[in-house]
Amino acid sequence: MYILSKYELLNKIGSGSFGYIYKAKNIRTNSMVAIKTENIKNGSKLLKNETIVYQYLSGLKGVPNVLCFGKDEYNYYMVLDLLGISLTSLRETNVLFSLQTTINITNKLLEILK
Repeated sequence: MYILSKYELLNKIGSGSFGYIYKAKNIRTNSMVAIKTENIKNGSKLLKNETIVYQYLSGLKGVPNVLCFGKDEYNYYMVLDLLGISLTSLRETNVLFSLQTTINITNKLLEILK
């Protein structure tokens, strides 16, 4: 399946309260990206608002760049830089985070938000 005539969906890598996240490939450059989707029937436009927040945070370490935002007749799409493995994926490996790891993650999040 192709999104926005430029990105080939490879596999689903996550889901949230209003959509899905896919690993995809830019068919023009062969670079890997993440694509978040939101069904238009949802009517919430949360993905559009999330795009605005990401654009505001653009350039901060640990925050992916928004490459584009678009829609088709069924979904809104936000294309982002593909970063490393998600915290959700790490948690699903049944490895408990140590207190120190949790503190490190929290500190990094707070640095980004500053």
